[in-house]
Amino acid sequence: MAGHRDLPNRIGALELTFDALAVLISVDIDSDTLVIEPSVGMSDDYNHPLPSDFWRPMIGQYLIEAWSMQNSRGYVDALQLAFRPQSNAGPTTTVQLVSIASHIDASELRVVRRAGEADGPRV
Repeated sequence: MAGHRDLPNRIGALELTFDALAVLISVDIDSDTLVIEPSVGMSDDYNHPLPSDFWRPMIGQYLIEAWSMQNSRGYVDALQLAFRPQSNAGPTTTVQLVSIASHIDASELRVVRRAGEADGPRV
C-alpha cells in the first residue's frame, strides 16, 4: 500500500500479487473512482509506502470472488474481495475497498448476523 504525494498518510494505491498476476488498485483523484489494472509497478505519484499488517491474514489464501461496485451516480468506486484458506472450503474473509475523498478505505467485513438466523419477530 502507498500514499499519493498529495495524501501521503492515506491509501492511494495498493498492489495485490497472485500466482498468475499482479493487480494495481488506485484512485483516479479527478473522479474518486477505483482504477483496477494489471500492475507494472506504482507510479511516482505513490511514493509514500504505508506499512501495515492489514493484509497478513489473507497471504497464502485463495481469492474466491471479486466484485466491482458502482454507486448511484454510475461510478465504480468500490471493490469487494473474498478470500479463504482452501479454494472450495473454509471460513471466508471479505475485504471491501472503497474510494472516498481521493483515497482508498480498506475494511475487513465480518458477519454479525445473517438473514434467517434469529431475525427476531416477523412483521
